Amino acid sequence: MSWKDILKEDKKEKAFRKEYSESDIRDLFNDALDEQGEIKIGNLSYSPSWVLEQVDSTAYRIGLSEYEDMLLEDFEYEEDEDDE
Repeated sequence: MSWKDILKEDKKEKAFRKEYSESDIRDLFNDALDEQGEIKIGNLSYSPSWVLEQVDSTAYRIGLSEYEDMLLEDFEYEEDEDDE
């Protein structure tokens, strides 16, 4: 990877960070998990995101990190002409 590619990726990530806060990413990840529907235990219902975070916080953090990487990879970033 050339230094120009590294700079381009850095600018893309900075633009991404301006668009999405950590809280935004967490909310989007939780929404994606919760689309599966509630988890029922007896008469009680829980959101999948809450259950995963409580039962296996490591798996939750890994999933969140992978989700953030996916968002960044798919992020549409257009360089300004001055950047070229």
